[in-house]
Amino acid sequence: MKKPVQLHGGVEEQIDLRKTETYVMASFRFFQDVSRAPRKAEDLSQEEDHWIRSAYTGALTWAEPYEGIATELDFNEYYPYILSSYITDSIKDHLKYGIYRVFIEGQSAEQKCTRGFRYNPTGYYTHYDLLIAMDLGLHIELSSESPNALIFEQTKLMSGQDIFNQWASYLTEIKEEGPHRRMAPFISAKRCKIISEKIRPLGDRVKRIHTDGFIISDKNTEQLIERYVGEKSDLKIAKSGIVTIKNVMNLKWIDFEEIVSLSLKSEKSPIYFISLPNKIFDRIFQHYRKDRYKKMYPLLFVNKQWYYIARRLVWQRISLTAISGVKFTNALSRNMKPAICAQVLGLKFIGEINIEPDVYISEVCKACPNLQWLGFENSGSRILNNKNLEVLLAESSNLKRLTIRGSRRISPKTFLKIPGLAPSLKIIEIRECLRIREDILIDFQNLYPKIKLIFESNEE
Repeated sequence: MKKPVQLHGGVEEQIDLRKTETYVMASFRFFQDVSRAPRKAEDLSQEEDHWIRSAYTGALTWAEPYEGIATELDFNEYYPYILSSYITDSIKDHLKYGIYRVFIEGQSAEQKCTRGFRYNPTGYYTHYDLLIAMDLGLHIELSSESPNALIFEQTKLMSGQDIFNQWASYLTEIKEEGPHRRMAPFISAKRCKIISEKIRPLGDRVKRIHTDGFIISDKNTEQLIERYVGEKSDLKIAKSGIVTIKNVMNLKWIDFEEIVSLSLKSEKSPIYFISLPNKIFDRIFQHYRKDRYKKMYPLLFVNKQWYYIARRLVWQRISLTAISGVKFTNALSRNMKPAICAQVLGLKFIGEINIEPDVYISEVCKACPNLQWLGFENSGSRILNNKNLEVLLAESSNLKRLTIRGSRRISPKTFLKIPGLAPSLKIIEIRECLRIREDILIDFQNLYPKIKLIFESNEE
């Protein structure tokens, strides 16, 4: 299928959709055809190029330390909004469209931006920058050096409304005549002017300014939603909740709701995505305690919030067998201990684990400072013997429960020492330990009545 298209200048050409396959590729081919002729933008003089480069600045970004309830407002389609505005209209106070060399009071040595204005260390400012400074009441001094201004003739200017609202008919002319290079500092300055005008009435409520929006210290209300969430508004509410702001680059939303604006054709109410507090997810995930390894792992891949909650619950109580036990103990034998070990509350060693001779079980317990439960099930002498048990209990100051099952090495003497080595211990569970007879268990109960003893004798 061939489709005729009208090109700039009235020339028609046919595009073969069998080759382009999709309308997207056809549009791209059309763009290439329009721009096919080799064109070179107009070379700027060295002096004009210097003025243009010197006047170009980045976005208006600013923040002050703040922690509390806040609302983030962003512009709808910010750059198209800037580009299609009347950026070459006649300027008030007879200030002509151009670049000026001036000194503006108030610039801090530590930062380029204040609330509402971006300073340029080079001293080159567009007329938009000067308008912002005048509106803010800043003192302006024109440089005494000559030349101190680069003025563009009004008759040769084209408005952004014409250029970008009817871009197709003017595209090739823009590329031929080369004004796009001259536009850069003015677009950047217009961006700062739009932000500055929006935040000025809000005063000290503005806590952070970013490229296409700002954060104010107020939770969104029905009035704010009605004002900013709609088709006619140039602003939209992006987030609302609790935020911590340290500086421009460092902020964190702790508990917030993300607000999705209406589509252009939708007449439904705004949709709110509410982020549930971690405590609620924690309670929900507790239902997966049984068979936790099968049920918990899929939760790690849902999103970042679920990942951190599920990871903590998975690591709260871990079981180590032959393979996993060797890997875990070897990792802890190095100088660097994984940070996740601080979240381990319970450790259970199952079966024989052939650890290296220089790795002791006490090192494992020492690396987990918050360990509250420790269990051994049919563990060999490398893992559990009298010496190891005494050392590891001394390292586990927060231990509240100890479970030993199927040990042939633990002696009655060591068993009776346990409460003195672990003062926080509340429960001891002893099952099928060859050398711990029933009379030893009775002596233990008489000596330490406050400790709950759960036992299963190996005697018949």
